[in-house]
Amino acid sequence: MSRDSDLSTRCRRLKFCSRNRGLLSIHCGIICQKFQTGEVIILQIFQHIRDYCRHSDSESFLAALFLPDPGRHYVFTLIALNHELAEIAKKVYEPLLAQMRLQWWREQLEAGARSNSPVVQALQATIEAQPLSRELFLTLIDAYGSAYTDAVQDISSDDFSAIRQAYWYCKLGLVGQAYTPQISDLIQQAIRLECWERSCLSDMASIPTSMEIEAERNKARQLFRYAHKAGFGPLFADLVLLRLRLGQLLSPKWRKCQSGQLSPKQHPWRGVALVYELILR
Repeated sequence: MSRDSDLSTRCRRLKFCSRNRGLLSIHCGIICQKFQTGEVIILQIFQHIRDYCRHSDSESFLAALFLPDPGRHYVFTLIALNHELAEIAKKVYEPLLAQMRLQWWREQLEAGARSNSPVVQALQATIEAQPLSRELFLTLIDAYGSAYTDAVQDISSDDFSAIRQAYWYCKLGLVGQAYTPQISDLIQQAIRLECWERSCLSDMASIPTSMEIEAERNKARQLFRYAHKAGFGPLFADLVLLRLRLGQLLSPKWRKCQSGQLSPKQHPWRGVALVYELILR
């Protein structure tokens, strides 16, 4: 074993930070060590972006846990980027300002870009490991760019579908899964269910009946079973949480919230992912 690889192994086992020795150790994070005769060695372990996803998009984080390495770490980066792009609609109201923010993200994908943002660092690390991933990330940014052309706050159903289509396309590319007709059909059905859920949450005047909700839940269950039998279960773990969220639409508390009788802060469904996170620990 070479000196460099042996020292890298010892660095991963460190549980402390020693400034006197010039070591910077972050548990399961990025570990750097300067040698007297060499350059900085960076071990790319995406713990920072994993923690970011755990707090920013806990449901997508849970679904990504079923994916194998190293694609799982790349998907965490995708989840973080998607969250940042979606947050633009909450920070700006003018399409021009939204496009400027999207352009900034495009520039961060260029080689040599410097940033202290953990999301940008994870993007650059992913692109270094998978050069083709840059085009995948650009596909998602462009989808948001089309959605933010006319309005930022009110994205149409077609734009939402296009964003989800780009997201799934990126996800498949990062895990090395070919975009086959079978996969494409599964994705289209999954996006249709996501659009139905979105319409339920956005239209306060039209609350679906219990029978309609149960029918959509059964579709999500059958779709996941089909994906699992076809060998794509880990890719479509999102459907498990989607079915769980649709089940929460049957809650009397949710219906009171939709009718204005309950404060949105008392909405019971957002805590579901946290419960499942505890189970998976």
